[in-house]
Amino acid sequence: MMNKGWKKLGLLSLTATMLWGGGAPSVQAQDLTTDELVNRVIKTSLQSKSVHTKVKFSMTHSDLEEKNTQTVLDGDLDASLDLDKMTGKAEFGLAKFPGASKIKLALVDGYLYGKADGKDLDPIDLQSQVPSWKSDLENLRQVETWNSPQYKGELAKYFKSVQEDQGYLLQLSEAIDGKQLYRDYQELWDQVKQEALHQVLLETSNPTIYGDFASFIDYVLNEEAFGAFMARKPKILVQTDKDFRVTRVTVDFQFSIDQGMDLFSGLTGIFHVKLEADLDQYDQAVSVEKP
Repeated sequence: MMNKGWKKLGLLSLTATMLWGGGAPSVQAQDLTTDELVNRVIKTSLQSKSVHTKVKFSMTHSDLEEKNTQTVLDGDLDASLDLDKMTGKAEFGLAKFPGASKIKLALVDGYLYGKADGKDLDPIDLQSQVPSWKSDLENLRQVETWNSPQYKGELAKYFKSVQEDQGYLLQLSEAIDGKQLYRDYQELWDQVKQEALHQVLLETSNPTIYGDFASFIDYVLNEEAFGAFMARKPKILVQTDKDFRVTRVTVDFQFSIDQGMDLFSGLTGIFHVKLEADLDQYDQAVSVEKP
């Protein structure tokens, strides 16, 4: 399980950089609808050959009365990824977290190498998977429209698109009815729940782990939970340049757990998560060596 865990950590850190993503907003974007802007941003991200990103993230915890706040996770990530060659590197700095405080990863010639606090981790052979990754990426690059016709105009209900001097800004609306959001897309949330549980089954046959995760999924994917989450005014900002390349992503949200769950060691309270990611060096050469 530990080997699988750090393997997934490495793969997610190297590939998520392509999914993330200055100046004060001026006027509402009139030349592009929100659907069109999102479509252009996704297509541009997928067509990019490489990208570099720096991420800062943190999580604090307080009791349900929002007192006694303490930091439970604080860290940063510096990663570069070459999509065409399927190579990349990432370096994590972790504080307030059990285990290693500095992790280096590198995907080179189909092998994932890692080092935790200066100690080498066993390399993982991913050579058999690289061709399918490249094929999947090429298929994604051929997609012209990422907005389903049946949901045309729906994004504008939840995101505001703003034109800036430097590019564009996508911002999560503060006037979202969380309960209505759940009802409108209940079929989708049910699919998400089924897929999440399916993935757990692929990872473990331990009925306790599966049961704990199933309880957690039921706890967060329901109408009341969506209402409470959106009532706390989560923030999502995605900034792009004039060529629709994501330059900055800001995420800031809170969620509460008011009943003890084994998955969280019985911990209750309010969790506050912040993340800031800056992206640059698009389509530039990425030099990758074993850590």
